[in-house]
Amino acid sequence: MPGTADKVFDGGAVPANLRLLEPPAASPTGTVFLRYALAEGVPAAGGVTAPGRGL
Repeated sequence: MPGTADKVFDGGAVPANLRLLEPPAASPTGTVFLRYALAEGVPAAGGVTAPGRGL
């Protein structure tokens, strides 16, 4: 049901625009290493649905 999920961040959280610094690397155990830095601009918001897939 829309609107009933728990929030990931508190109401005072400020979004940050990030950029990936280098290609993702995976360890032999399946851990994925991602290295980010702050980027210019305002982050865009999107949805979590998959258009055309009935989700």
